[in-house]
Amino acid sequence: MKLVKIVFSLLLIVGVSRAQINVKGRIDHIVPDGTDTLGNIYLTVSGGTSPYTYTWNPGGTNVKDLTNVTANSYTVTVKDNVAATASYKYKLGYKTRWTNFISSFIRRDTIFGLTAAPNYPYTGMNSAVSKSTLKASTDGWVQWVVNSTALTTYVGFLDSVSIGQTGLISDFDYGLVHSGSTFYRTSGGTNTSLGTFVAGDVFRIERVGTTLTYYKNSVSVYSVTVSTSKDWKMKVILNGSSYCNDIGASFLDTANTNFPNYVEDIPNIV
Repeated sequence: MKLVKIVFSLLLIVGVSRAQINVKGRIDHIVPDGTDTLGNIYLTVSGGTSPYTYTWNPGGTNVKDLTNVTANSYTVTVKDNVAATASYKYKLGYKTRWTNFISSFIRRDTIFGLTAAPNYPYTGMNSAVSKSTLKASTDGWVQWVVNSTALTTYVGFLDSVSIGQTGLISDFDYGLVHSGSTFYRTSGGTNTSLGTFVAGDVFRIERVGTTLTYYKNSVSVYSVTVSTSKDWKMKVILNGSSYCNDIGASFLDTANTNFPNYVEDIPNIV
C-alpha cells in the first residue's frame, strides 16, 4: 500500500512538471516616422496553473507586457504556480511598409488576405511586397508570429530583380510556408518540410554575412549560404482569407528614411 502511494505521488509530480504553458506574443514594432524609437511586446498566456510570473531579459523586468522599449532582442520566461516554465524570444524591429497589394490589406502589422483574388493566377492566393529593402551586403531579418494552424501563408525574401512577378509563389528565393501544423522552407516554388508548429510560435529569417538562417522560437531549423550582391524585398502570400501577424524587420524603407507621413497602406482591393 505504501509503495502504491509513492508511485501515485511520483506520477502526480511528473504530471505537474509537464504542464503546458501557452504563450502568444503580439509585437508592436516601432513606427518608422523619424521620431518614434520605442515599441511594445504584449503577451497572452494560457495553460499551466495560474497565477504566472514573468521575467524579461535584458532588463530583468517582471511585468507581463514589455512596453516602451528600443529595438532589440528580448527573451521572456513565464513560470506558473507549480514552477513549469516556457521561454520565448522576440525581436523588436520596425513596422514594414507594403506595396503591390493583390487582394490583401494591412492593419496593425498584420496582413490580411481576402477570400478571392480574381486577378491572381492561383485562385484564392493574395500577396503584398515590402517597400522596405534589405540592402546588398547588409545584415538583417524579418520576423512574424503564426497565431493559427488553420491558415496557409508564405513569408520570406525575394531579390529586387523578381519584384515584377508579384503574384508568383516561385518568386520566393528564401521563404517559409505554414500550412496546417507543418512549416516548410520554400525556394523557387519547391517546398521542403522543416517540422511542425503550434499557434503562437515566432518565426524569423535572418541574414548575417553570407549565412541565411531560419528560426522557430529563436532555435535554428535550417541555414544556407547565400549571395549578398542584390537588394532583397520581403513578400507575403496568403491563401484566401489567411493572415500573417506582427510582421516586422530590422531594416527601414531606405527610399524615405525620414518617414514624415507614415500611415498604414490601405490599397484598392482588386
